[in-house]
Amino acid sequence: MTACCGDSTLHAQLAAACTAAHPGSCLCTHCLHERHSAEADLHKIVVRLGIKAEQLDGCSTCTLHQTINITYQEKCYVEGDALSVFHFWAGAVATGSTMTIESCGPESVQGDVRFAEVMSLVGAQVQWQPYCINITGPQRDQLKGIEHDCNDIPDAAMSLAVAAVFAQGPTTIKHVFNWKVKETERMYAVVTEIRKLGVEVQEGRSYCTVMPPNTLKAAEIETYHDYRMAMAFS
Repeated sequence: MTACCGDSTLHAQLAAACTAAHPGSCLCTHCLHERHSAEADLHKIVVRLGIKAEQLDGCSTCTLHQTINITYQEKCYVEGDALSVFHFWAGAVATGSTMTIESCGPESVQGDVRFAEVMSLVGAQVQWQPYCINITGPQRDQLKGIEHDCNDIPDAAMSLAVAAVFAQGPTTIKHVFNWKVKETERMYAVVTEIRKLGVEVQEGRSYCTVMPPNTLKAAEIETYHDYRMAMAFS
């Protein structure tokens, strides 16, 4: 059995349903625009259940093979959605505050928690505990500009772009062409709205560079009816 899905949030559900309904079948899932995250998450989940999983084509395809004995766990920790906390982390980093996010940690099956590592690159202190992550931002004049490949965390990269307006140097967010095929054309949306704040932004086909000014302007931000835009600029 083969399933093709462009929405990365459906991968694990498809895997569970197909494996339960057709123990002797194979499931192939494809994420059209995100190179890594969805398939890596799926692979971690099914391996924990004792299911043989094989990643093909780099990370774009994950095949589940026939399994006779699935490892059933008496207790299973259900993580919160890491995609819902990026703007809180970015806010803490931009303001020098402390934010503790519970329900995900270093053993998380969600690749998006890597955004915490990115926050450490810009100067935040990150403490990892089994089921929570604590982030403390640097002083306001010590936020670093960075150059980073965000292909596997494109949604989180939007929050990084907004936090970058407070940095002490340019921030380049690379390999986010997938912004262009989301709920809105996010490359255009992010760049346009950041420029309203008086920030110079260079835009390329798959990257943008945010160059913060000495003083930010007050502005009304357009969300483009895209919830990620609203979250990133909040």
